Amino acid sequence: MGHVIFSHGKESGPWGSKIRYLSELALKLGYTFETIDYQGMHDPDQRAEKLLAHLRESDPHRSPLVLVGSSMGAYVSLVASHQYSVKGLFLLAPALGLPEYRHPLIQPVADFTEVVHGWSDHLIPAATVSEWSQQHQCTLHLVNDGHRLQQALPQLGFWFSQFLEHINRVEGVTNRVEGVTGLTDNSHHSISTATQS
Repeated sequence: MGHVIFSHGKESGPWGSKIRYLSELALKLGYTFETIDYQGMHDPDQRAEKLLAHLRESDPHRSPLVLVGSSMGAYVSLVASHQYSVKGLFLLAPALGLPEYRHPLIQPVADFTEVVHGWSDHLIPAATVSEWSQQHQCTLHLVNDGHRLQQALPQLGFWFSQFLEHINRVEGVTNRVEGVTGLTDNSHHSISTATQS
């Protein structure tokens, strides 16, 4: 059984609307799901240490492990991927290129990395995320939305389900949960993408 860990953004909390929505999809696809509470922690690298400490303490022998992060939480997930075995990174409006971060353009370390970003993101330019995704050959979905990606939730959920389905197939997981059908293998095709092998 796979396991998903969600890291929220700087100003949000552990059970925002995106997390609730994605957690339901993950559970339907046979994954266990948890979210880390970083509220009151403003330093992104301290948050990354908290996630790494959680991974070391819980040592979830649930494979594959997928880290999902929004904004600062995407950066936290990227940092953790350098020290823990991660099958997938699903990054929402990732906080990239910020000079106050220790590793502003940190590379992903995972078998599969997928990014969703808004054309109208006022905090992180789409051009920065596009260039980073191309450099690291990550699948990139660019949507007509802002940093919070609230309007793109249905698309986001579809791509997330495809992402987990693809990992299930790669891992040989065949025990689908009833009611989750009809997902096609388009997880590596998007509006603007650098194809990932």
